Amino acid sequence: MTRHAIVRDILANMGDNLTSVTFAYAEISESVVFALLLHKTTLSYITTITDHDENLTERDDIPPASDQFQALGRVLQLVPRSCPKLLVLVLECHEMDMDHVEEDEWICDGLRHLRVRIRGLDSKEKVDKALRLWKEGREKKYSKNKGNEEMTGVEDEEADQTIDSNLAETKEIPIEVRVARYLLTFDDLDRVWLGTGT
Repeated sequence: MTRHAIVRDILANMGDNLTSVTFAYAEISESVVFALLLHKTTLSYITTITDHDENLTERDDIPPASDQFQALGRVLQLVPRSCPKLLVLVLECHEMDMDHVEEDEWICDGLRHLRVRIRGLDSKEKVDKALRLWKEGREKKYSKNKGNEEMTGVEDEEADQTIDSNLAETKEIPIEVRVARYLLTFDDLDRVWLGTGT
């Protein structure tokens, strides 16, 4: 029996109240993702770990992607699209494609901690810019929210305008802006790692 099959079988036979799972990212497969979805109504923490000692946290460089599951990245999108109670999603080895992410809504509205990589955010400068745009939009959104409770919906528009002002006259939306906009849809999100610092 392969290690993928062992992880799949453990997940499939865990009972009805599984809230947290941690496993080696090397063991992810299509069948493991589908086994996770058996617990979509209860899962709140999904964490993958690497098989090596290399610390991916707080780096100045972007480590090269060695993602055996990259070709099935769309399948992995089923997890945040199907798990409404998800608070923590840690997939440091996976490089998400924003085209796949933006195809449909993640329903985990209470997401607080996200650790993923995004295709195209391939330098510290790009990662830092995406995080800065997200933080600026978030600060503007919350300052408006505190100042006037009747501004609901307007703050999202103004946060988008803050991001849009960074576009200048470019015709194509930069990956940093797309990522920041998506992150701003999660009101409770306060810890984000996209390849370098948190």
